[in-house]
Amino acid sequence: MASRRTLWLGLAGGLAALLAGLALLLWLGWRQSPPTQAGTVTVLPAKPHLGDPIVIELPLDLPWYRCPSAVSVKVPEGMAELGGFERSLAGLGFGHWRCRVRVTLQAYELGPFAELTATIQLPPERNSGETALVVALPALTMAPRFTGETDARPEAAGTLSSALLRRYVPRPAWVWWTAGGALLALAALIGWGWWYWRQVNSRPPELPKPWAVAGDALFALEQRLPLEADVFFVALTDLVRRYLEAAFALPATERTTPEFLRELQREAGPLTAEQRLMLTDLLTAADRIKFGRGEATQEQMVAALRQARHFVTETALALQARAAAGAGGAR
Repeated sequence: MASRRTLWLGLAGGLAALLAGLALLLWLGWRQSPPTQAGTVTVLPAKPHLGDPIVIELPLDLPWYRCPSAVSVKVPEGMAELGGFERSLAGLGFGHWRCRVRVTLQAYELGPFAELTATIQLPPERNSGETALVVALPALTMAPRFTGETDARPEAAGTLSSALLRRYVPRPAWVWWTAGGALLALAALIGWGWWYWRQVNSRPPELPKPWAVAGDALFALEQRLPLEADVFFVALTDLVRRYLEAAFALPATERTTPEFLRELQREAGPLTAEQRLMLTDLLTAADRIKFGRGEATQEQMVAALRQARHFVTETALALQARAAAGAGGAR
């Protein structure tokens, strides 16, 4: 229980540290964001014809907190702006992001058209408070669509469907950082789950308790009756000795019965005085029959089994109570 609580606390601490780190990065990016700058303007198509939709592409390097909200183009007589503006994410860096703004124009005169400007509305700049960026556009000259075409205005100029220019509209920077933090937290949670699953499944299988093993052995010995007296008592004392070694780490199988009983009486071991007396009676009576070639009736064997089972039960209860007390102290 304590280890599981420690794992959960470690996971919570790791996630908190991760979120704190992301917040610190966001704050540093906010503080160190570069000023707004416009890049090289691109005109598509490069050689427009009369009546063609002309896409003007404006790359902008912006701080995280600035996002274009409107774009208007100052156009001369003979040219018009089609629809609104489109914007798309072109790159993301530390403290800044690149936005690609597109506006569409259409000319119904051959031109040339000079002194074109685009005014981009933005949130206030942190240092100067400016809310607009004016970008100069290159001069445009229309080429005649057909040979002999004059500068006369066409009766109806074509229009460009806004669906053709639809682009991804970038979200504010905090959305990207929040999404990235959530993905990192999810990855950390998945990694922790995989590690915990490996820990649980790599643990060796829990061995049966010594008293359970001894109880099964006593039942199996009882099922073998009737047996010869020496065979029965050899098997009985062997399983009792193995139980003592497994449960109490006593050298029961390495000593003769007199040596083991003398050592047990001399040391303040894990057995009570009543349990030591019960064990002494059981082992001494068994040795008299094993080594004295004595006879034992079926009833005596059953009584010896009952005495051994009672000894295992008494000591097992003491072991379980001791283990429960240790677990409660650990909490």
